[in-house]
Amino acid sequence: MKKLVCVLMAFILIAASINLFCGCQKKADNDILRIHIIANSNSRLDQDIKHEVKDCIVEKLSEALKDAKDKNQAKRIIKDNEEQLLSLSNQTLEKKHADYLAKMEIKLQEFPARVYDDIVFEKGVYEAVIITLGKGQGDNWWCVAFPPLCFIPSDGNEIRYKSIIMEIINNAN
Repeated sequence: MKKLVCVLMAFILIAASINLFCGCQKKADNDILRIHIIANSNSRLDQDIKHEVKDCIVEKLSEALKDAKDKNQAKRIIKDNEEQLLSLSNQTLEKKHADYLAKMEIKLQEFPARVYDDIVFEKGVYEAVIITLGKGQGDNWWCVAFPPLCFIPSDGNEIRYKSIIMEIINNAN
């Protein structure tokens, strides 16, 4: 069974590579707003805190951005909710006894290439909501806030993270 999964994974990676080089995937347009959460440090505690902050922010933005029609509307919604987003972040930091606070800004930032389903986000500079925790010297988490490709509300109550690779592995078992 492990051999089958490995062969299947190799096939998928080869097919995805060919697809990328052929330009068969859709390229993302410029109507994109990324989200970037930067941890205070790479300590285990700071990384755990970053993930908890991410969960709170994703839950809030999933609901807030569900009806956004374009990047500008998404930015307005985020700016209108900035105080609440920072409050959620800082409440998480306080609950974890962190001795630092969060700050938030929307600015241009460089990101590496990334593929979500059949959409390619090329390496480049994108507008992003950046939440920096403390000194912001740790590993980060980033995704696309608009259109919301990384978090999709499944029934309004929970967030479903999508992973094509995990779906294939789970279906092989």
